[in-house]
Amino acid sequence: MPHHQSAPRATKSVPVRESVSESAYQPHADMTHHQSALRINHTGVHQNKRYNQFNNKMTTFSPKIREMKLPSQLQLPSSQFQPPLKPFLRWAGGKSRITGLLAAYTPKTYNRYWEPFLGSAAMFFYLHPEKAFLSDNNSALVDCYNQVRDNPEKIYEKLKEHTKKNSEEHYYSVRDLYNKSKPSISQSARFIYLNKTNFNGIFRVNTKGEYNVPYGHKKSLALPSYENFLEISDLLKKADIRHQPFENIENNNLIKENDFIYFDPPYPPLTATAYFTHYTSERFLWADQERVAELANELAEKGCHVMISNSDVEQIRKLYRGWNFHELPVVRWIAANGKRHKVKEVIITSYKVLQGKEK
Repeated sequence: MPHHQSAPRATKSVPVRESVSESAYQPHADMTHHQSALRINHTGVHQNKRYNQFNNKMTTFSPKIREMKLPSQLQLPSSQFQPPLKPFLRWAGGKSRITGLLAAYTPKTYNRYWEPFLGSAAMFFYLHPEKAFLSDNNSALVDCYNQVRDNPEKIYEKLKEHTKKNSEEHYYSVRDLYNKSKPSISQSARFIYLNKTNFNGIFRVNTKGEYNVPYGHKKSLALPSYENFLEISDLLKKADIRHQPFENIENNNLIKENDFIYFDPPYPPLTATAYFTHYTSERFLWADQERVAELANELAEKGCHVMISNSDVEQIRKLYRGWNFHELPVVRWIAANGKRHKVKEVIITSYKVLQGKEK
């Protein structure tokens, strides 16, 4: 994304949409009717075991946030959706531990699903949309998803080879080769290996675009099963996956009324002048946060359902004045001036999420 030198632009606040039936935004019901929608694996056998594990544990989320509770009036999503798949990548700021919580705030119905800050694609893998447009400004990440979609068997075989050789020496050897290589099946397998064994699941590059994250001393790659990897590939086949800046989603002229767009941009630091991330060789600045808000307003005015994840700080609330804010029982740590500070998360929606009976 380009570095912006111009003065920040004011964003328009968007009124809550009243023209759409509020029933479209009712929190999802229970899972009972979903039991008839079991996935079929590649041998034609019902995957009862994975479904039952999901159905029995759907309210526990992960060990770190098991004690969290949804607002009393909200329920976990139902679904026309399949049991969720776990992301095959680790990603700093990823939502894999709280997808069930986030999904309670999604529209009940929508047309196409859009996610322009792809990362680990946790929400995509949770929701199982029938039609999706996934994009990111990280070209290596997008290449990886396209290769997993098109060549899952070959990538999995290469990952097994990396697993056998995993060590600090092998990691740095792969990292050096990664920085010298072009997109390919082998390069995407390297990307996944580095992601699985690096420090804290970070993707960081220097100003030359060279990946420079150190070894994380992981004993294993924690790969999904071969069967689940094929399921991941099958789901990705339902998506158009592109390398592009987030604002280009509107330039494609494909977004229509009643589409659902989920923005999960890099979160702001505690000072507006600090860099947000080393996600690409460029930086995500405060001007970029303002551009996200401006685009979100335009899409909401177009009749789209827009949901944004961000940290619950004053400057973010000002950007989305007039929107609906839903505080989450989640805390993240953000660095500022050499210290780490607790910051809560917030979900911001262009639509109302009904709680209990209509008032």
